[in-house]
Amino acid sequence: MKQLLLCLLFTPFLAPAQALRGHVQDAAGQPIPYASVVVPARHLGTTADAAGDFALPDLPAGPQQLEVSAVGYATARPAVVLPLVQPLVIKLVASEKALGEVVVTGVGRATEIRRSPVPIAAMTGREIRLNA
Repeated sequence: MKQLLLCLLFTPFLAPAQALRGHVQDAAGQPIPYASVVVPARHLGTTADAAGDFALPDLPAGPQQLEVSAVGYATARPAVVLPLVQPLVIKLVASEKALGEVVVTGVGRATEIRRSPVPIAAMTGREIRLNA
């Protein structure tokens, strides 16, 4: 009985490492370039290429929880069981969240020498587009 328990306990360590390959796309099937793909439990991650393809090598067989994110899209958290027969396709849903105000500051050399406070101006996205 002890031998059986020991065998079952160490079986996951004997399983060969698996590579997880996949493709990140939007709801219309268009690739999402440079999406982030992470396995949080393993502290392992990668970035998709320009075509939305990614590969995560050296994952153990069995269930894995992923986190897939990209700017402008809601984070997806699919669960997969390795090994996979074919590459994984992950669809991200567009997010309606917009970035907030961005503050840009600058210091000219003459301002640094005089040690005067740095002027700061806040601009909205509309103002930036009007001045572009």
